[in-house]
Amino acid sequence: IPFSLLFAVFIGVMEILPFIGATLGIGTVTIILTFINWWLAIQVLIISIIIQQIKDNLIAPRIMGNLTGLPPVIIFIALLLGAKIGGLLGVILAIPLTGVIKGVTEIIGDPTLPPQTGSLFYNPFSKLSSTKELEL
Repeated sequence: IPFSLLFAVFIGVMEILPFIGATLGIGTVTIILTFINWWLAIQVLIISIIIQQIKDNLIAPRIMGNLTGLPPVIIFIALLLGAKIGGLLGVILAIPLTGVIKGVTEIIGDPTLPPQTGSLFYNPFSKLSSTKELEL
């Protein structure tokens, strides 16, 4: 493939745009390759689509799941809901918000965790047995 490194960098830069970036990059490269060799353009298009689907639907959710502690299915659902509710901004914020929700539910749901300083339920004097200990 002529200019293959340039095409790969272009598709990689376009990948920054969620959902449509890789498709726009692959489409642009395919159109350019059509003017050089149409059979090569079809091959590049098919292979690129297969690789993109594997990366976006199998590999990326697993990597994000390992980094956030969320299951890949939850990440996939969070991305879909984020796109539906908030568009591009929803996609960008979907995984961090899901991680925050997971963390908050774990803290609220675990009664064995000690209360944290600054929380509504933290009383620093609850362990003192008498008022004499309060005097310094």
